[in-house]
Amino acid sequence: NVTPAVRAAIGAGRMRLARQCLVETLLVGLSASILGIAVATIGAPALLRILPWTDGVSGFDLRIDGRVVFFTITLGIVCSIGAAAAPLVHLLSRGPSLALNRETRGTARTSARVGTLLVAAQVACTLLLLVGGASIARTIVNLRSVPLGFDSRQLLFIHVNAAGLAYPAAMSAYHGALRERLTAVAGVEAATVAQLGLLTSAATTGSIDVAGFSPAAEEDRIARVFFVGAAYFNTLRMPLVAGRAFNSHVTRNVAVVNERFAR
Repeated sequence: NVTPAVRAAIGAGRMRLARQCLVETLLVGLSASILGIAVATIGAPALLRILPWTDGVSGFDLRIDGRVVFFTITLGIVCSIGAAAAPLVHLLSRGPSLALNRETRGTARTSARVGTLLVAAQVACTLLLLVGGASIARTIVNLRSVPLGFDSRQLLFIHVNAAGLAYPAAMSAYHGALRERLTAVAGVEAATVAQLGLLTSAATTGSIDVAGFSPAAEEDRIARVFFVGAAYFNTLRMPLVAGRAFNSHVTRNVAVVNERFAR
């Protein structure tokens, strides 16, 4: 393994030294870029499978496309050129004799100081990445143990857009018939319909008046509402604290409220 200093001492020209440093660093940089892309390609789908599937996650794109590959490889090439230029400039500015002379105190002290700073910076960056990765892993573990209020096992969510399939006045009947057809499918224990998906901040807001309650402000009359179909709570295995759930035979507007609304 002949170092650039030895090559310069035996008569290697600047172009030959530059090619050697550039080829070596490009091999390391491109190999690291390709390895990073491969790890990201495998890790991104695994990360999405861990997260709960909500409207926010469904719009979160982690695909490795041409732009990501181009950026990663370009960054690896730029870093490789910078890594190759630093020792080459140091060698050409001092000459092969000083590069080979390890007994020169000034050169030895400078090299040791620069090397110590580089190692310290590398260790600091590595510790930062390790702490950040451990924090993310702990957060994901904690999120998986948070009670959601429903049973998330063996659930399948299907987004249905009935626009153009039924008249506005017949939408309720259309979704009711769709729920009955899904319930009849083999292997389906229960099915329901809902205006919005779970674990989302979207909702319909409206003003509600409660007999015997005088709100202190107009904001106290506003409630967040979304519409659900029959067997909603049974399908999600969502327990009720009091009262009962509604079924398909309900002919008037009823609501199930949370404990905060009840208070």
